[in-house]
Amino acid sequence: RDIYERNKEHEDLLEMLFQLYQQVEDYTSAINVLNRLEQINGKNERLSAAKSEIYSRIGDSKAVVAEMESLAKQFPNDLNYLAMYGEALMMHGQTKKALAIYDKVLAEEPDNNRVLMSLRTYYQSMGDMAIVDSLTERVLLNRNATSEDKLHLLRQEIANIEMNDGDSTHVLNLFRKMLNQPQPDADMAILFASYMNAKQMPKDSIARVLNKVLELTPDYAAARLQLVGYAWENEDLDRVITLCRDARQYNP
Repeated sequence: RDIYERNKEHEDLLEMLFQLYQQVEDYTSAINVLNRLEQINGKNERLSAAKSEIYSRIGDSKAVVAEMESLAKQFPNDLNYLAMYGEALMMHGQTKKALAIYDKVLAEEPDNNRVLMSLRTYYQSMGDMAIVDSLTERVLLNRNATSEDKLHLLRQEIANIEMNDGDSTHVLNLFRKMLNQPQPDADMAILFASYMNAKQMPKDSIARVLNKVLELTPDYAAARLQLVGYAWENEDLDRVITLCRDARQYNP
């Protein structure tokens, strides 16, 4: 701290001080350091998130909510900050107020993925699976959703079906809808093919998906090798030659 007092223009010293206070669990001093950084740089998501995390550690739920509300008010045109405020409300028991915030966000931005994911978690906790399924599909077909979010949801759906001996038709339909999108995700196609293999589905059905994989990622050798195997079994030597010729280009 004394070093910083003599070199107040050095923000990296404040960052170091913040880390040290966290290590010794002096959370009051850690918050004070974040407030100093905020005075220098202005309010931003990183600092608000760090403060909220510390407030959560010490069990101050009111401070968590107040911090995220302050961030949302600082940037009223950024709906993601409003969604983060809604998440804070939801996490700390203010469900009715959180749902009102979510409604406001979705009215302006129907594909706000942060809100859709949070609502899905909420309705899961309520056991309303019809709404959960609807939100799952909205996220999976949402261009604003990341591949990580989509893969996470799909793996959840697959795990749930496997644990409960459920019908895989629901998951297969989700995959098909995703691949029918204008710009399908290659990772989804690869996971779809893997799932079909695991379920030992008909080879011609798997082959259609593997061909889609190669269309999206022509250097994906595992898909090409499996198709070569299918063509060999069918004695379709022309297809074997075509696949192998392309393989020399993409996987020399």
